[in-house]
Amino acid sequence: MHSNRKTRRENYVDRGIGTLNDGYNYDEMVSVSLYFFDRATESEMRNRASFLMHHMMMLRGESSRFAEFADLFGMSFPEDEIHSTSFPVFAFHTDFGKILSNGNQSNFATIRHKDFRVCAFGAVAFYLFYRFHISNEKFPEFTKNQDCLHTIHAGRGSGARDAELRGATEDQLQRHGCWNMQSMERHYLMKLSRSSIRAVNGFPTTQGWYWLPRALIEPSESL
Repeated sequence: MHSNRKTRRENYVDRGIGTLNDGYNYDEMVSVSLYFFDRATESEMRNRASFLMHHMMMLRGESSRFAEFADLFGMSFPEDEIHSTSFPVFAFHTDFGKILSNGNQSNFATIRHKDFRVCAFGAVAFYLFYRFHISNEKFPEFTKNQDCLHTIHAGRGSGARDAELRGATEDQLQRHGCWNMQSMERHYLMKLSRSSIRAVNGFPTTQGWYWLPRALIEPSESL
């Protein structure tokens, strides 16, 4: 241990790596986000979206580097729509990178942040807008799906995920669908922590408190 410490000192290894100092605070996050935004290039918009997605979704680096459009999807937390503003959820599925030992794949999600300066949801929108409207890249058609086999079991999985998002426990779902736990977790559940998703985006963790004033504004189509 002493030898390792001496070696680290002699090589001027940053002692903050792997400690509580290994990161950034909120103000620094805002500064980094605005740094990318102010440069207003496609690559910097992509970097900003990636930076904020990693923070808000708590992604691993390898999980996002190989992301494709097919890995992104939208959903909602239905119980929050009753007493809240519109509550879209931006989600990301990955089967690349670190897979849990039980074979589960990973789903990550975020919502619109209370502070627009660090909103990953908005950052992705800005990046896509720049890519397809400023750089004029041809927009994908999304008209072909070579693999439709997954729809055979769609009802069973969709029902389980809907019940999960509405607050059903894993034990209740297991009995309802007559699953064993490993199969249910691996193939049917989202495994998203709604409370932490709310918290990291600046909102209370309890249901029904997602209130975002800018969500009430309907942009003109001419914009």
